[in-house]
Amino acid sequence: MPELTILIIEAINLVYLYAIYLPIAGTGNSSDTLQISYEGNPVASSMLSLLYGHYTGNELLDYVLTTIVVLFGLASITALGMAVGSIMSLFSRRMKLIIIIGTPIFLIVLAIYISNLNIHLFSTTWIYDFAKVIVGAGAHPVEEHFNPFAPMVSGTIFIAIMLFVSRYFNLKLKVRTD
Repeated sequence: MPELTILIIEAINLVYLYAIYLPIAGTGNSSDTLQISYEGNPVASSMLSLLYGHYTGNELLDYVLTTIVVLFGLASITALGMAVGSIMSLFSRRMKLIIIIGTPIFLIVLAIYISNLNIHLFSTTWIYDFAKVIVGAGAHPVEEHFNPFAPMVSGTIFIAIMLFVSRYFNLKLKVRTD
């Protein structure tokens, strides 16, 4: 039920943004409807609109594609939550507590370690190239807009894997008889 609530709120947010706010705050030029001005500087209405919002050149189609990318992102987060929940259900309360406390600490230490590394080392690795393919970045992502179909395909694959993991671990559950 929370997933449905998130989808409804996101839909209301997008309708408000494109139907009410941007026509009022926009410059009036139909090609600038995805742009708003902040202290005199044009900025994108959202990060996803900036990345995927001008892929086809058709405003309506770009809006629909950006909305689909947002929905795939929400579905991916939902599927990940289901998989993590089904895995966590197999642990005892004590282990759940250790994992819930230990994982953020580990991730913070890992983020500090990675931030201290030279960032140019990552741009020459296969991980960087793989991440660019997943998000739909081209050879020169600054000069062109991202391909919205790449996150749709990678999102579909990710969702399928997470749903399989969730189903697999849910089948491992045993009914308690105590």
